[in-house]
Amino acid sequence: MELLSLFKSYLEILRDHHESINSGRSSYGELSNIEDFGNYLIIGIKLADRNVKFQSSERVLIDDTDAIVEHYRKGMYYFRIRPGLEFSQGSKVLVSSTSDLVFLVENMLKNLDEVTSSEEYSLFVRNLYSESNNESWQVEKVSKIVRNGFTESQNKVISTTLNLLNLEKGIIPVEGPGGTGKTECIAEICKQCIKLKKRVLVCSATNLAIDNVLSKLLDEDNVLRIGSDTSIERQEVKKFSLKNKLGNKFDYDSVVKDSFVIGSTIDSAGIHLKNEEFDLVIIDEASTVELPKLLIALMKSKRVLICGDTQQLTQFIEHRVLKKLGVNMSEEEIRTLHQSPFELISKKWASSGKTLYLLDNFRNSKQVFDFINENFYEGRMLFKSGSEFEKQKARSLSEIVTADEITWIVPHRSDLELDSRGIFNPVKFSNRYSNSYFNYGNLILIIILLKKLLKTYTPKEIGIISPFNAQVSLMREFVIRFPEYILDREYKNELEKTKLGFYLLNSLNINTINKFQGQEREVVVFDFTSNADFLFRDHKKLNVVLGRSKKQIIMVGLPPRSPVYQKLFEVSTTFGDVELADYSLAFTMTDQDISEFKEIKDLVLSIKDSDFAPKDIEEHLKKELVNMALEKNKKDVVALKLNKNIDSIVSETLREFFSMDVVDDKTYDNLENEIDLKIKELIQQKKQGPLFGY
Repeated sequence: MELLSLFKSYLEILRDHHESINSGRSSYGELSNIEDFGNYLIIGIKLADRNVKFQSSERVLIDDTDAIVEHYRKGMYYFRIRPGLEFSQGSKVLVSSTSDLVFLVENMLKNLDEVTSSEEYSLFVRNLYSESNNESWQVEKVSKIVRNGFTESQNKVISTTLNLLNLEKGIIPVEGPGGTGKTECIAEICKQCIKLKKRVLVCSATNLAIDNVLSKLLDEDNVLRIGSDTSIERQEVKKFSLKNKLGNKFDYDSVVKDSFVIGSTIDSAGIHLKNEEFDLVIIDEASTVELPKLLIALMKSKRVLICGDTQQLTQFIEHRVLKKLGVNMSEEEIRTLHQSPFELISKKWASSGKTLYLLDNFRNSKQVFDFINENFYEGRMLFKSGSEFEKQKARSLSEIVTADEITWIVPHRSDLELDSRGIFNPVKFSNRYSNSYFNYGNLILIIILLKKLLKTYTPKEIGIISPFNAQVSLMREFVIRFPEYILDREYKNELEKTKLGFYLLNSLNINTINKFQGQEREVVVFDFTSNADFLFRDHKKLNVVLGRSKKQIIMVGLPPRSPVYQKLFEVSTTFGDVELADYSLAFTMTDQDISEFKEIKDLVLSIKDSDFAPKDIEEHLKKELVNMALEKNKKDVVALKLNKNIDSIVSETLREFFSMDVVDDKTYDNLENEIDLKIKELIQQKKQGPLFGY
């Protein structure tokens, strides 16, 4: 199959897959309210499908018209639209999200058609996947000190990119492992471009990568962040949001045109910036971006800085989609789809000496740095973090967290298994789509370690990683169900406990390896869950895990037999009653440790009887809020038969609050106060009766 036709076929299969599982968010509704504010209109629409939800400042289509979600109030969504559009009260309209998967894939298909019709870009793609070098796109390095405070490799990236602005076209690939100051380099390039009045698009597949850059531009004025306020992951960046920039007008085009630096996910750039061109496009975290998505960014400018790390994970194709691809494509064609375009660019440019490398590691502790530098980066990196770990002798199971920078616990065959034989064996979990694994014993051990870690670190400084969704779900469910146990904190009632669980779950980062890529934490706990060799053939997974930690990493489970994992085991401080372990768990554990293990085991095994899961925590919060309201107003509820009314008030208020711009710790208290006020008003109206207008 011809190359571009292959990717088109892939996107069509992907679109059909998303359509088959009904991933779209859209609903018909009746236009009930129109207010004219001169520069813009606010229209209220009551959606027919109550299950469809939108976020404040999200971009949507009302029929074929661009709109921005303002807020949700009293059963109705309010949208901001341009003046002069032909909408009338009572008319039926279709409201559709522009961020749903079917819509995004269709956008990639449209962009791919444009690439196919462009001789220059289609030749670039064909050359990229063949033996040709695309020499016309390669850029000579420039070594110039831009500003003191940057390292030699950082100055080279900045000066080469600024020089690119004087050229007709060029692509500069930068190999920037985590912690090498890539974000600082991109921010400096943006500042220089603002001074030069050059327009820059900063884009990535993730919101966090964009916000990390924009957070370093807070003193600049001509900066815009495309996307809903709820998609902005750093609070301070919301000053650049589309909603804030628009103010009390709807001149979207002028806001975009007046911005020299625009931050956007690649998907959003393809939708909301489709008619825009830039002097420079900067693509961050490009290792994970597949070709059809990457082409959206490449079509925005012929001058591109593309940053990634070929030793990190590449794009991921879902198992169900792979099965469908296998019906229509050969193994070789599927391997082509899996190839990272960033890796192809980096390697081809490197053969001509045109790839740039950021060399200074400012993140990892010395032991972690030495290991990843030797095993993944050919010894080219330089240690700059200066991070040192103060080792302490572990006198109990929980104190292992203070033992070393790299610690490895192998609980198999230890005394912890005496009354729980096989508890550290992985358990296979299957659904209709895929298989996964969970491990009760590892989870229990991690809860013990987490309680100790929280004496030193805040929840936001801790990351917990597993390769398996099933284990991640099990961990999250324990956190949401037993937060008081982890935090060693009492709660007044079930609602207080639920809020505690929300706080802990939102603060801790518990995720799979793929979803943790691009982030960092002071301490990372890695749960192997299973050590099956086929699961760890891709050694890049280990690099992702190790590279996330700033101070220490703790691993739990049997080491896989792969040589790189065996090497890591040898340089770690190891605890376990297995061959080659540095310290025996039997001599480290106390009677209290074994007692605590049994106590947590009972809690973990009770999870299967839980009536909610993390994905349903908003529903659980609703249930507890309803119970609180019913209990607080018990007498009036019975006398006035208010059960259904209270359920409705809680549901509506929850939706209002969770469509707001900011959801933080105070949100939950404000939510309760708002519910109390509405219920008091309802009771007063009921008692006054129809003579008083109820």
